[in-house]
Amino acid sequence: MRIINILGVLIYLYIGLFYNYYRCYIIFINGILFHTNEKNIYLKYYDITVNVIITLYTIYNEPKTIIGAFIGCFSFLINMYFLNKGYYNNTIGDIIHVLFTQWVMCYTILLDSNS
Repeated sequence: MRIINILGVLIYLYIGLFYNYYRCYIIFINGILFHTNEKNIYLKYYDITVNVIITLYTIYNEPKTIIGAFIGCFSFLINMYFLNKGYYNNTIGDIIHVLFTQWVMCYTILLDSNS
């Protein structure tokens, strides 16, 4: 369990409560489930799959979100590559994940006014 990722996903709870965005509730619950059980491979791929579906839905619903979605997805993929290759440790990877994946994707959902 890496606490930085859990703290980073809290922004989705705040946005979900403040704006009543159901997608933020889903991401928050899945994020907490996965980041507290990171060894569970099924939760990992479930979390990724649900996030991809929500991202595609958001892009379909509001095309201007494609730039933020691209940045978030690209940073996720690059971060995973660098972590797996051992270029930096988990703490740096978690900070990058929170700032450039979780928060960018949260901002992307906020751009969709039809949530």
